Amino acid sequence: MTRRNFYSSEYLDRVSHLRNDADWLARQLASETSRLLPVWQLHNFVTGTDQVSPAALDIGHVDDLRSEHGEPVLLGLVGETAYFALDVSHIEEPHTHAVLG
Repeated sequence: MTRRNFYSSEYLDRVSHLRNDADWLARQLASETSRLLPVWQLHNFVTGTDQVSPAALDIGHVDDLRSEHGEPVLLGLVGETAYFALDVSHIEEPHTHAVLG
């Protein structure tokens, strides 16, 4: 079985030409298809055992998880889906947070 690292995958288009386009970023943050990848104290959440994948949340949870010190950061696109990372280190015990499970 070949494992791939989602964060360094050739399938993740970093879209460097769109990163400074505030309107495009706002549309991606408002899109139902965009996904949020929480990061807690430099640890990425993952799912699965045989095939490990990032724990991607609905982008609608961004307001529930955002702190005054962190904003979502665009990682890139996989196909037409935008992926954003968000530091959730302000949550003391993330496994008890309703959104993070």
